[in-house]
Formats: sequence, structure tokens, C-alpha cells
Amino acid sequence: MNPDPESLRRLATRIQLEIFCGGKLELIDQLYEPALRERVTLLVRTIRNAFPDLQMQIEHIIVEGNKVACRWLAAGTQRDWFYNIPPTEAQCTWSGTSVYVVNEDGVIGSMTSNWDLFGLLQQLRAALR
Repeated sequence: MNPDPESLRRLATRIQLEIFCGGKLELIDQLYEPALRERVTLLVRTIRNAFPDLQMQIEHIIVEGNKVACRWLAAGTQRDWFYNIPPTEAQCTWSGTSVYVVNEDGVIGSMTSNWDLFGLLQQLRAALR
């Protein structure tokens, strides 16, 4: 049985706004299968350490069956190291799409995210010049 569309929309919103923006790492254990938790925790810590003022805006959420896709925009100021780039104090923006597959228990069993890491790195490198 698939979770209802509204609960999937809420799930995607919680991930972006509460985990990534709010830094509520304890939610990772509630919302992800055990096999994904370490990877997601590392990603959130990496981004939040580098961009502690991270803000995200959700552009679109699309639900189909047990899948939810979320198109998001992010912005933040780089105040710590990020992928071997020292702090630049650059205000950066980037975008991406995350697709989550939710199992019958209502937790994320698999996911994929595509985001403009190249564009973000270009902004950071330009700030170093």
C-alpha cells in the first residue's frame, strides 16, 4: 500500500526545511531506512557546516505512487571549508531535484539527488580570485 500523496508532500518538505535548513539530524533516523542514514547525515553536515545560514525554497513537489520528487532552490554564505575550498564568505545560490522512494512503512528506502554542484563550485572559486 502506497502512502497518500499529501503525506509524501509533507515528507519532502520536512527533509528540505527541517533537516537541511533546520539541522534536525535526529529526523534522519525517523525518515530514512538504516542503510541511507550515514550517507544523508554526512551530506547534511557537510552542507550545513559550510553554509550555516542555508535557506531552501521548494519550487515543485510531484508525487507518483510511492515516489516523491522535489525541485528546490538553495542559498547560503560559505563560512567553512567545502570540497577543499576554504571559506570565502561568498553568498551562493544553487538548485537541484531530489527523488525519494518511500516504502510501506512510510520511510525513505532509496533516493537520488541531482544538484548543480558545478555551478556552486564555480561561484566559490570566483570568490577566491
